[in-house]
Amino acid sequence: MVQRERTGYETAKGVTQALATVFLMPAFFILACLFSVTYSHSNPYAYNDGGGDWKWAVLFWALFIIPIVMRLRTVRRRKRTIKGIAAMVEGELYSPARSNVVTEGWQNYLGVDGIRGTLLYMRMTRDGVYDVVGLDMHDHGWTRVERVGARIKLYTKIPECPSLEITAPGGENDALKLYDTICAMQHRVYEYKASFPARVREAARQEQQRLGVHLNAFI
Repeated sequence: MVQRERTGYETAKGVTQALATVFLMPAFFILACLFSVTYSHSNPYAYNDGGGDWKWAVLFWALFIIPIVMRLRTVRRRKRTIKGIAAMVEGELYSPARSNVVTEGWQNYLGVDGIRGTLLYMRMTRDGVYDVVGLDMHDHGWTRVERVGARIKLYTKIPECPSLEITAPGGENDALKLYDTICAMQHRVYEYKASFPARVREAARQEQQRLGVHLNAFI
């Protein structure tokens, strides 16, 4: 059984990283600039005139740049994972228009296929652990949908994921468009050749090793 919630250590680590970003990163940047300026104005032929400033400049530039590079690599990896999870189930049962896909921070995803009557939701609960939920209009795995501003909330019949939430980065207009599409789907009759939730669960079981993450797929 894979733990889905963050541990106390992971929470403390996240808080520490956030505080470091707010307080330490600006300080590293200022110090790096100061030592760089001091070294650039020093006399390279004078004894001990700014001789050690370049070392401090290199140190603070490294302390400033390395975390940024690591963060960009993490975001890129998570972005690739989200795309990979969505791609594993795309096909005749699920192929949403780009305008019907919302991704929040490359951690939460909601795609709505109004033509086929299927929905795909995923969220990163921990680094490398994702909840994946496939819904359709046939088995009624969800009960209702709400929208408050740019936030959409789907209520489900799944005990592990009783509600699915996402905030549209594009704001209220994007959320409203997706919300209207889901509401319209409730009044349309769809014909199904196979269960989309079952398809999502089977794909997650088969593809999680290739994607390098753990996928909790619920029906």
